[in-house]
Amino acid sequence: MRVDKQDYLDDPYHEGYKIQMDFYAYLLKGMGFDVHKTSYFLVCNAKRDDEEFNKRMNFDEYLVPYDWNIDWIEEEIDSMVSLMNNDHIPEPNLSCKNCAYSEQYAKLVCNPAKDNKEIQGNLF
Repeated sequence: MRVDKQDYLDDPYHEGYKIQMDFYAYLLKGMGFDVHKTSYFLVCNAKRDDEEFNKRMNFDEYLVPYDWNIDWIEEEIDSMVSLMNNDHIPEPNLSCKNCAYSEQYAKLVCNPAKDNKEIQGNLF
């Protein structure tokens, strides 16, 4: 299956890859390196049309160019530092396993005799 470079970059599941690449560029520039504006993802997909396996997997390889963007990072870092220095604990996220674990642990430790039926989230 061929990789369409634009589809690859537009895929919401690959957003984390772009964020990671942006942050690498931010760090390298911050260390004084001259970083080219275009970076590349090496995408390796197993070939599914081979007739036999024979204890070997073959791959198609593609280079997907990406023009990184670090404009958003400083503001995001400031926001993270502000959150960590804040006295107010943010509301838990229902889809966060760490939040669910923390809440379950706190309820068990602080209220061992109470019925814990309303524990948020699911660890699995």
